[in-house]
Amino acid sequence: MANNQATDGPTRVTSHVTGVERIHPDGIPVFYANNVGFRISVWDFALDFGMMIDANDERILVRDAATVIMSPQHAKVFSEVLARNVKNYEEQFGELKVSAAPQEDVDQ
Repeated sequence: MANNQATDGPTRVTSHVTGVERIHPDGIPVFYANNVGFRISVWDFALDFGMMIDANDERILVRDAATVIMSPQHAKVFSEVLARNVKNYEEQFGELKVSAAPQEDVDQ
C-alpha cells in the first residue's frame, strides 16, 4: 500500500547512527509487506516484498509490491542489523511469538 501523504519537500531524518542522515524524496513509495520471497545468485540477493491476498490449502496468492536487490555482502550486514533490531524490539516490547509454518517456507 503506497503512502499518499502530501509533503512540502523532501523529509530529512537523522539516524541514531552517527553521521547518517537520510533524505526521503517527495513521492517515494511506502509499502506494507506481510510476505517476502528470496532469489539468490552468486552475485546478488533479490527480495520480493508483497502482500498475501488469498490463501487456501493448495496455494498462497501474493501481490508483489517491490523488489530490493543487494550484494551478498550487503545482505549479510542487513540480516545482522535486522536481527539486532528485532532483539531490541523484544527487549522493549516483549518476545515475538512466531509459528513454525513461516519458518518451514523459508527453508524450501
